[in-house]
Parts: sequence; structure tokens; C-alpha cells
Amino acid sequence: MECAMAGRHRDVARLLEARADLENQDREGYTAISEAASAGHTVVVGQLLRGLADPNRASCDGRTALHRAAFHNWLPAMRLLLENGADPDVEDKDGAAAVQLARSAAARELLNGCDREENLRAREDRQAKRALLPPPLPAEEAEIAEDSGDLAPQAAPVAAEAAPEPKFEPPARAVAESAEERAQKAREKRARAKAERDRRYQDALAEIAAMAEQAG
Repeated sequence: MECAMAGRHRDVARLLEARADLENQDREGYTAISEAASAGHTVVVGQLLRGLADPNRASCDGRTALHRAAFHNWLPAMRLLLENGADPDVEDKDGAAAVQLARSAAARELLNGCDREENLRAREDRQAKRALLPPPLPAEEAEIAEDSGDLAPQAAPVAAEAAPEPKFEPPARAVAESAEERAQKAREKRARAKAERDRRYQDALAEIAAMAEQAG
């Protein structure tokens, strides 16, 4: 979150590649994309949107990234958020939508002129893509945590004087084949996860290059 707030897009790219949880919230409920939007770091906002960060996640006061970008008059960040499904009609806990927090006529015009149907389509498309995302915790870390006991399932209670059931011992060949199948599946899963991380990283780099070219 600190690198998003500071606009360190290279660090953000590395976090995206590592499948960091983009929805982590601080004590005030702010996420990385909210902090980047508040600071006007359009490139970082674009990176996080490319990584499918939720632009509509509200903080403790009910404000989204769009609320904060509008309040600080960051028009490029506002456009990017709206194009990617940020809801301009969400109200904070005081009942204020982003347009009511906007501090310039240009920001209010941008929000009032937003095509609501196109915005809704972008939001629905983003929600559908987010539903397909794997959990942020990498499979390797989950396996390590389980091996260490951090994620070990709780054992079912056993009757005090129940006699132990005979233990089934599978043939050694079946055990070896089963272990190899599990190892192969784990390798394939890691390869797919790495390919997906590489693809998103390249997409983020391409977007940064495009933004830099437009800015230049």
C-alpha cells in the first residue's frame, strides 16, 4: 500500500507479479487503489486496475477511490476509474456521491457526463473477471503453511474409550503413484500460476509504456 501511495510503479509491478492481495485495507479502510487515486498516481491506478483491484471498495467512511480522486481533483485518475467501472453514484456515509466532493467544474462535468450504461457494462465485466481470480495467497505459501501446521485442519473429537479401527495400508506401488500424481498436479498448478503472473506483469508494463508515451 505504501508503494501505491508513493507512486512507486516498479514496486507495484513486482507486487502484482507476486499476486499480492490488492484488497488489503488499513485501519481507515483504504486500499492500495484508493491511496493511489487520492495521490493522483495515474500510472499506479492503471496498474492496479489491470490487476483487477476493486475500484468500488469503500473505506470506513464509505468513500471509494473515485470519491478521493474527485476530492483532490485528479482528473486523469478519475477518467481511468470511470472507464474501468468505478461507480459514480456510490454515496459515502454522509450521503455524498463523488460529484458532491468534486472541487472543480471540470471534475463535476466529468462525473455528470459519465455514460452510466457503459460504466455499468465495465463494472459487470470487471466483476465477472474478478470472480475467476485465484485467491491472493500463492499455492506454494499455502503448502508451506499447511506443512508447518498453521493451516492444519482441526481433528474431530474421539470418544474417550473407543477402540482404534484397523488402519488401512495401501500397496506401496499405489502410494508411490498417488504421490507422483499429486506432485505432477502441484507442478502444473505452479506453472499455470507463474504463466498468469507473467502475463499480467507484461500487460502492466505495456500499459505503463502506453501511458508514458501519451504523457510524452
